[in-house]
Amino acid sequence: MYNSRIRPMLDAIDKLRSLGVKDEGIKLPTIVVVGDQSSGKTSVLESLSAVTLPRGRGICTRVPLILRLQSVYHEDFDEEEANLDLDAEGDCDRSAKPDLSIEEDSAAEESGLLRSGSAVLCRSKNITTLKKSCKVVIEYGDVCKEVSESMIESAVREATNLLAGTGKDIKDSPISMTVTRSGAPDLTLVDLPGITRVPIEDQPRDIYEQVTKMIRHYIEPEESIILNVISAAVDFSTCESIRMSQEVDKTGERTLAVVTKVDRAADGLYERIKENAVHVGLGFVLVRNRTETDRSYEDARRKEELFFEKNSSLAPLREKGMLGVAALAEKLTTIQGERVARSLPKIRQQLGELLAERTGELARLPRGISSEAEAGSLLFSLVSSKTEILQRLMIQGDYREENKSLHFAARIYSMLSRFDEELSNVASDFASADYRKRVLDVMECARGVCLPNFMSNPVFQRLVREEVAKCTKVCEGIIPVICKYAESVALFANEAAMGTYPFLCERARTVTLEVLEDVEDSCLTFVRRMLVKAADIIYVSDKQYAEMMNKARSIIPSAPANAEVQSAREMQVSLWSYWQILHRRLADEIPIELKYAVQEALLREVDRRLLHFAGSDREQLMELMQEAPATYRRREGLRRSIRMLKHGVELVFALPQWSTSTGPSPLFGGRSDVRADTDRLHPSGPLGNASEGVAVATTSKAPGYVPEADSGNGTESANGTHMAAALIGTGGRLMMGLLPRGFQKSRLPAGNSATDFSLNGDGLNSSKVPCASRSSAMAGPDYSMGSMPVGGNNGRIFFDAHCHLQDVRLGGCLDDVLSEARVAGVRWFAVNATTEEDWRDVKALADKHPESVAPCFGLHPLFLSSRSCQWMPKLESMLRETPSAAVGEIGLDKRPICDVDFDTQVEVMKAQLQLAKEIGRPVSVHCVRAYGDLLRIVKEMGEFQAGLILHSYMGSAEMVGPFSSLGAYFSFSGFIGGLQAKKAEKMLQRVPLDRLLLETDCPDALPYVDLGLLQWVPNDPNGLRQGQSHGAGSNVSSSKGSMGGSTVGGDGDGSGKPAFPKGALNHPANITQVLTLVARLAGKTEQEIAEAACRNALRLFSYEGSRIAGELPA
Repeated sequence: MYNSRIRPMLDAIDKLRSLGVKDEGIKLPTIVVVGDQSSGKTSVLESLSAVTLPRGRGICTRVPLILRLQSVYHEDFDEEEANLDLDAEGDCDRSAKPDLSIEEDSAAEESGLLRSGSAVLCRSKNITTLKKSCKVVIEYGDVCKEVSESMIESAVREATNLLAGTGKDIKDSPISMTVTRSGAPDLTLVDLPGITRVPIEDQPRDIYEQVTKMIRHYIEPEESIILNVISAAVDFSTCESIRMSQEVDKTGERTLAVVTKVDRAADGLYERIKENAVHVGLGFVLVRNRTETDRSYEDARRKEELFFEKNSSLAPLREKGMLGVAALAEKLTTIQGERVARSLPKIRQQLGELLAERTGELARLPRGISSEAEAGSLLFSLVSSKTEILQRLMIQGDYREENKSLHFAARIYSMLSRFDEELSNVASDFASADYRKRVLDVMECARGVCLPNFMSNPVFQRLVREEVAKCTKVCEGIIPVICKYAESVALFANEAAMGTYPFLCERARTVTLEVLEDVEDSCLTFVRRMLVKAADIIYVSDKQYAEMMNKARSIIPSAPANAEVQSAREMQVSLWSYWQILHRRLADEIPIELKYAVQEALLREVDRRLLHFAGSDREQLMELMQEAPATYRRREGLRRSIRMLKHGVELVFALPQWSTSTGPSPLFGGRSDVRADTDRLHPSGPLGNASEGVAVATTSKAPGYVPEADSGNGTESANGTHMAAALIGTGGRLMMGLLPRGFQKSRLPAGNSATDFSLNGDGLNSSKVPCASRSSAMAGPDYSMGSMPVGGNNGRIFFDAHCHLQDVRLGGCLDDVLSEARVAGVRWFAVNATTEEDWRDVKALADKHPESVAPCFGLHPLFLSSRSCQWMPKLESMLRETPSAAVGEIGLDKRPICDVDFDTQVEVMKAQLQLAKEIGRPVSVHCVRAYGDLLRIVKEMGEFQAGLILHSYMGSAEMVGPFSSLGAYFSFSGFIGGLQAKKAEKMLQRVPLDRLLLETDCPDALPYVDLGLLQWVPNDPNGLRQGQSHGAGSNVSSSKGSMGGSTVGGDGDGSGKPAFPKGALNHPANITQVLTLVARLAGKTEQEIAEAACRNALRLFSYEGSRIAGELPA
């Protein structure tokens, strides 16, 4: 049946609309209802939906109304749910006896005019009786409620007043109303305010401009179908709504006209319709509006049918299906179905492209800082990046920047060349007659000091000093010029490397200015000292001086046979010779000193001062490394966008017509050389159950292809096909996935075959299975998380007490991450949500793996600004309807990055703590720089018998006792490696063994250990690839020099700091490295810590309602 095919597509489009994909620029096919004021729009919608909508004088529709009409088949109609009368408060009245009968005309049924799932309104003589009961749900903002039919009008008015105010203003804040009724037409329509030119009563003066602007916004997209409602009583060509439709739909191919009030102006109507002077491409449908005399919608339809039967002039329109509400419903259903089917391929491609774009942008953004260890590592990385930029510009001459003012070496050479020229320009013209006269004047002043015909040393020195004085301004003037230019280049490098961390960037700017100021002072001292020496010490090598004298005699004009003049000429020759040597000395030594001083300052001294400043105070370090609020907001915006787009991709790929596809894949930018081969899905996936399967997309060179990664997460078969990604099918939903880590090129058989992979304690094994096409299907035994074997960890089993597996950065590789974690022995996970948007994702993950995932719902202090006004009732509802859930991640954060005031943090945290106590569930608490405040609050509230988890505990040893007495557990992550060793040992050795937990905080908190010991998230662009050694990539930064003391983790180079790839994600399998760190610090064996931590976590998460299953082996 038609509706059984179109309904899933309409549902998908409606869900995409509610997700907000239009905010991402994706246009959805929409029937937009427009019309002039009082044209009968509301009556048309009432006739289609059979429910009463608000009416009144002036504009009734002040916000867009998204009206979803959904059909329910008779055999599936739930009488208990959909056919109950509701009282005024929305409560069910189960004593009511609704009439569920429906009259069907046999002829109409045989002719196909009335069929289950199609429009219930029939054009036959025997009018069908509508079902009297239906289900109506209204949604707006954070409100979603079911209302009775009698309360629809008041509920819509209430919602409108909340969204647009109680006046007459309009606002583009939609109300969504879903009407589910047996036999209703499957339609989604957007009703907009009616067009009015003249404001009435207290309407805004610019009401016309407001309305038309909103209408254009909805009807301009090519995907929109314009349902233009016009009154039969007016000239069609003068209708404002028709004129607006013609502006955006010049050919009329997107416009359908509904002519209302035909019973009031039937004369000549047929001719007007036939003429189609307004060029309506989708045609006309004539309807009779329901009037006050009509007792019901059934009565109105019966009178409509009688009217069209009696009006013979309109008879030709009946044969063309242009008369009546039933015809309108059928035509709209057909048009919408065709448009939706036509639009979906483009929508799914856009979703995939946007998802790839947003994911890439998120990966390029810097990570937020949550520990001193991360801050120190990142600081060194950023300082190193800044220095690399300066080395490239100052020494290597590698100019990637188009701005030529940044070409340091070339610009400095040009400045120093001009300095050389200026030195020459300020010197006297020693060969001129005027200068000879000057020499004679000075000689006259010194007459009698020495014998005639002998060159006077006082005269020579006096003239040299005059030359030195002339060049002093030039020599001193080059210093600030060079320093100022160096400053501009240094600040560019600072901004390029550290721009997303404003506090660090500002500190780097201050340090740069201070260092260059020191350079200027030291260079000025050097130049002045050099000039003093040049003036006071007359010295030059004999050979060099003799060479210059020979040149000078050919340049200085000869003198008449006069002893005095002859002496003056000899003085000129000597001065010219000496000045040439002195000039060269100044022109070389001053630039050398300047270049050396600037280079040392910017490449070494600035770095030294920055690192020393940060290392002198750890709290100061954390403040320094806070990122820009804009970066934080952008990251959170991208995460929300990615979540929404992923849901959109799942919705579209879940449609039956795309469950098997050989067309362009949106996950690869719509490339036609990509095939998602889902025909042979194996009944079980790598981490799923019998409903799960895997399909692998293959492409010759898929986007994101990294040749050097072929030996790791990607493979290239003999026919050159690169296996880049997979679509993981989960209960009819498709999610992006990646081939498992360890999938080797050697494991892929040549030819047209696929490989059946099984995972056991020894790793991945493969065996060939037939494959009909060149794509590959991944299959294997059912490794549900409760049954997957554990290997490679000395038989230890772990409970990751705090992680974020729902994090969008793990993307489609989550199944692979979980598979690898199981191999490492991680059997259970406490997955913590941080925002309202996360709660459903975490719940879905727990529902998929009920025995292994303990869901935790809460609001993280960093994300409180995005909470809704209904967050607390929502949280309580989520926790009560999910008895397996704990509370978390909640807490306090005093870092500057947290833009929520501390009082608000305390208020929200206390509310969540109180809820955890009331329902008897454990609670996971985040605390940064606020352990004293947290301890005070917990003392006030009393002991937490269900457990208070101090996530990634970094507090003092002195607080362990007081927290323990209040029911606290101490959970340790890889951040413990960043603490000073003595502090960490003292603190850990005070933690009772029965209160200790291990966690990864995945995908954050990469442990501070040697990189070769870590497990890397598959396809993480920032992680080390298989075969890549420590420091082998440009993304690896090495910390040279301790930032304030020796730390627990180290790389063996004596620095106390391991090297980390920038932005690399943490893997839950790295809990084994956390174990090693904790055991060493606590002074206990790894076996003791592993067993205690797992036993504690199992006890903690075994509350009533928990679905965590399993126990430690004896």
